[in-house]
Amino acid sequence: MLSSLALVESMADVRALEKLAGNAEFTIEANDMSAVALLAGRARFVAGPHLNLHSPDALEWIAGLGAARWVAPPDLTGMQVAALLAARPAGLATEGLGPGRLALAFSAPCIPRRPLNLPQATGRVP
Repeated sequence: MLSSLALVESMADVRALEKLAGNAEFTIEANDMSAVALLAGRARFVAGPHLNLHSPDALEWIAGLGAARWVAPPDLTGMQVAALLAARPAGLATEGLGPGRLALAFSAPCIPRRPLNLPQATGRVP
């Protein structure tokens, strides 16, 4: 599986996303609505946790666009996830993140960069 960016900010990001969506070998985890737009109706995809799908209607909508799996956003409580699991569309698999500290991808990696004037796109955390 290949994962898309959670925030598409530049034309270079758009070109990379188009290349990612055009691959015929791997499933794509869409983490931005621009990725969903490129994949909808073309390929089965995973609705990543960055899409903020918090309701049964949202799950029905994303499944209708071609999502084969939904990754629960990490801000949902166990009770909220249980309610969504009970109401999810038939055939929509679910994935969840385990309890504990959020991964770096969900933290604010740009915050430690600001005092050092480093761009977020460097790929390095100081």
